[in-house]
Amino acid sequence: MLDMMDVGVFEIDPTGKLQYANDAWFRLSGHAKDANEDFAFMDLVHPEDEALVMSQWNTLIQGRPVSFEMRWKPHENTLESAQWVLASSCPVIGESGETLSISGITIDINGQKKSEEAAAARLEALELAKLSERKFARFATLSPIAIYIKGPDKGLI
Repeated sequence: MLDMMDVGVFEIDPTGKLQYANDAWFRLSGHAKDANEDFAFMDLVHPEDEALVMSQWNTLIQGRPVSFEMRWKPHENTLESAQWVLASSCPVIGESGETLSISGITIDINGQKKSEEAAAARLEALELAKLSERKFARFATLSPIAIYIKGPDKGLI
């Protein structure tokens, strides 16, 4: 069921080696199923988010859970943009207090991010329109000449 909902589940050991991941995690991250090097997942993190991911990793290794938004790089041979995910992880702590592994999930939030970007673009366009209107009103108020505006199908206003 998690695979159908694009919820990636993973477990990584403290050296950064992937121990387990479901199909949704592989699909979201673009991680090769046969790649097993330490921190191989870091090669797939969007360059602008690498410092964030390493900071969160260090917090996890210290025994504290994290939740953050990050991007995976676009998959090879596609025109897709970066894949946004919400990552929530927690350390699995042994009896003597050592971190045994990092377990977590990643949830696809691309749709949410696209909606946020569209809303921000609409807000910016509205702000620019208001600024243009204020500039025109100031010009019209200070102009020593008559100003005529021709509306579509209405002639001069």
